[in-house]
Amino acid sequence: MHNDLVLIRTAQGEAELQIRGTALSPKQRIALRLLDGKKNVADIQSYAGEERTVDSWYELIKKGYIQPEEMSRPPFSEYSDLQNKLTCVIICNLNEKASATFNIINNLEETSDGIAEALYKIERLVLMTIDETIVAELSRRMNEVIS
Repeated sequence: MHNDLVLIRTAQGEAELQIRGTALSPKQRIALRLLDGKKNVADIQSYAGEERTVDSWYELIKKGYIQPEEMSRPPFSEYSDLQNKLTCVIICNLNEKASATFNIINNLEETSDGIAEALYKIERLVLMTIDETIVAELSRRMNEVIS
């Protein structure tokens, strides 16, 4: 997850904190509370520690409780749930370089074959043009989101 990234709570995340629901583990609830929409990932991790936050944040993205701040604006705000979650994971891993993958996400066909094809294209694009060292982590995180 990129250090400059600012994560925000979604309406679902805000509601979970308000009602004090039991849908989250104590670790996930703490990770959710740490997000204020102003501090970036590096600032929060310096306070809470990476091992306490990163995996929890990916789980919260998967469940729809948080997203990168820029996801609250169009065109992302018009995405389907699957497109939204995949884009969140991509932005978290690639930050400003994520825009290269948005055309693939925009044209995502939400079938098993369409999803598999989109993941393959994203992995190839990242491997060949962006950063080959993060392909395995990005692929793992994208597959977690779709399962």
